[in-house]
Amino acid sequence: NLSTRVGRMWRSMPPGIKNFYHRMPMPIRRLINRAVFEDQPRIIEVQTGLMRGAKLRLSPRSESGYYLGTHEPDLQESLPRFIKAGMTVFDVGANIGFFAVAAANLVGVTGKVVAFEPNPVAFSRLKENVELNGLADRLKLEQTAAGDFDGTAEFCFALTHLQGRFSDMPYVPQGAQSTPVPCCTIDSYVAATGLVPDVIIMDVEHAEGRVLRGMKSLLQRCKPLVFVEMHGPEAIREAFGEIVSADYKLSKLLSLDPVKVMTEITPLGHFLATPSSKEQALQ
Repeated sequence: NLSTRVGRMWRSMPPGIKNFYHRMPMPIRRLINRAVFEDQPRIIEVQTGLMRGAKLRLSPRSESGYYLGTHEPDLQESLPRFIKAGMTVFDVGANIGFFAVAAANLVGVTGKVVAFEPNPVAFSRLKENVELNGLADRLKLEQTAAGDFDGTAEFCFALTHLQGRFSDMPYVPQGAQSTPVPCCTIDSYVAATGLVPDVIIMDVEHAEGRVLRGMKSLLQRCKPLVFVEMHGPEAIREAFGEIVSADYKLSKLLSLDPVKVMTEITPLGHFLATPSSKEQALQ
């Protein structure tokens, strides 16, 4: 079909053409996607990038970044540098599992990945994508939110069918219905399971500060690396405060240039939080 043919063409295109496509305004890209990709979800292979050849159930039109392999390219390029065979990785806010599956491939048969995702629709697809790639033996799924307390949290899933966040977070529609979901701190999870992450990947929709507060003990004792996607101003302020108080340093991807002041942190940007004791070794 057309989506498959376009995907194969994309795989062989020179970088300049790919970059030109990504520089196009989003409305134009959406028109192109509507013209060349069908919307019906199906099992399909990722065409390029860290996940090339992995099988995912996707809608090529609305999830073209996953299909073409262009989703969050800075994070895709960075993960293999820091995730090695035998490591344990936590993916907090795993969604449908793009980076959880990528991390499971990187840690190999001797490693372990734990994926946290409270959204029931996203979790169902996450589970299927893990099974499609034969990774259930090394990828543990937790249908729970991570935060700064243990118990039940109110989550809103009104933004999109796959995107959820704590109900008191920014951009939750006024009057939107919330749903109770299990919630735990990463510290409590580590204590209960004995699983200690070497690397943490976080995409938690403005809750970065809360999740970091919930892993204070882990950061102090075990000093994992933390990849974090930053969101709005309040989340940036909270997250930066937690990172500094844990004696971590924040760096930009891909350059690893240090973030010296909070104003250098851009919303929707990816950053690497590194223990001060390990900072020089990673340069």
